[in-house]
Amino acid sequence: MMAPARAKIRTLSSSGGVMVTAPPLGPELDLRARRRLLYRLGTAAFRDAVLLAWAAVHGEAPDRRRPEAWLALLELAASWPPPTLPASGQDVVGLGVARGPRVGRLLQALESWWIDGDFAADRAACLARLGELAAAGAGPPGVTHSP
Repeated sequence: MMAPARAKIRTLSSSGGVMVTAPPLGPELDLRARRRLLYRLGTAAFRDAVLLAWAAVHGEAPDRRRPEAWLALLELAASWPPPTLPASGQDVVGLGVARGPRVGRLLQALESWWIDGDFAADRAACLARLGELAAAGAGPPGVTHSP
């Protein structure tokens, strides 16, 4: 029996085969986790991962094979376009932060906050949070960088 869709997947490209590891994916994920994964993977890779995970559980217990639950994952990929972070490096530089690695660290911290909020923050909220992060010298969660 496999863990929720944790498997090596072989995909073909014009330059040959590529091995990737599928993230845990299945109907047991809540909506926030599904959207987070869809955002991180992109629509096509998410859809492919769902199909591969569904195929991987074919021989498992009937409750893991529920077609309607797997189809709901595919419907999410078809109906929810992953949003774009409503702030950019230009916004960070506009706060007076010098171009360089700190801009990326601040954007990464902002993106983590935005994703944790289930993509609800609009541009104004993201810019306000970016200002807070820049003032605090923040980087990715759990890491503090000096300004």
